[in-house]
Amino acid sequence: MLTRTRTLIAFAAAAVTLGSTGTTALAATATTWTVTPGGPTTATLNHPGLAIFADITTSTYLDTCRTSSLTGSLQPGSGLPGRGIGSVTALSLSHCFDGTTYTSSGYPWHLDALSYNAATGVTAGRVSGIHLAYTSAGSPGCSGIVDGTSATADNGTIRFRYHNATHTLTFIRGGTLHLYHDTCPPPWHNGDQLAFGGSYTLSPAQAITSP
Repeated sequence: MLTRTRTLIAFAAAAVTLGSTGTTALAATATTWTVTPGGPTTATLNHPGLAIFADITTSTYLDTCRTSSLTGSLQPGSGLPGRGIGSVTALSLSHCFDGTTYTSSGYPWHLDALSYNAATGVTAGRVSGIHLAYTSAGSPGCSGIVDGTSATADNGTIRFRYHNATHTLTFIRGGTLHLYHDTCPPPWHNGDQLAFGGSYTLSPAQAITSP
């Protein structure tokens, strides 16, 4: 069981550590986008796999969750702007290490498409507006806030890649998440920068291309 857990963490960690260099050289900044079919969509964490929080400041993995999903919608059609091409209206994280619970707010979060690699069918983008509160049931119990520029700004951001061929949405290292009002013991540290990683499958499958 320990070996399996370490393997799952390694898979999730790869998105955080290896995704730090941005999009590939062939990716081009796009001005207009096409989304098919668009509309309401759900992203479910792939299994085996984990959603993972990592402390970028100290290069430490903080927490993992075995179950997670996002709900939201994508604008349908062609000639779409990348900014606001979609939205996230709910994020759930459960079965997390040490019984940590996360409560998300500040919806809708905004989904922006930034660049597209036509050779691989991969879109790079950003989710913004993120605010999370966490509480740990461990000993001692503790809590804190995940946000962007302040604990109440509701402007945290994370980066993603979406692969058309596999309908996979992968959150990667990058963005502006930080810890605030943290009362948890190390390795949690107030003010540190965070990364969120995880690989999710969209349903229904979506095709996002540019132009």
